[in-house]
Amino acid sequence: MKQTAGAIGYVEQAYAIENNFTYAAVKNSAGTYILPTIANTSAAANGITIPADLGISTINSPAAGAYPIVSQTFLDVYKDPCKDGGESKTTASGLKRFLTYAFGAGQSTLGAGSNQLPYAPLPSGLVTKDQSQLATMTCNGSSIS
Repeated sequence: MKQTAGAIGYVEQAYAIENNFTYAAVKNSAGTYILPTIANTSAAANGITIPADLGISTINSPAAGAYPIVSQTFLDVYKDPCKDGGESKTTASGLKRFLTYAFGAGQSTLGAGSNQLPYAPLPSGLVTKDQSQLATMTCNGSSIS
């Protein structure tokens, strides 16, 4: 797109930021034109109903300040990776430690700061629900430390 004058395309936000692409404000469900900033992308998960299985859609979010073209990355993990996935307790424990970091301290590595990765951090309400689900992980029915 950068090589073709006047080209219009769609790329992920981080790619656009890292490559200094010009981007446009898009009209959201509230009727406001919103730029694709990190904060406006995170806002897309505000005010939505989050079911127990955490399966959400952030496309055209009802949140007033939300950028309307936002999709998330899903992580599908067995509740019991040992029983259902055939993993060892060591692997299951490592997976839980990684996810604990991702939904905890790892969120601080995301954002618009110069030392952060240009991805939108999860809103606190979604993080809390993610952490609650993570606490239910087991290995052959026993809790994972």
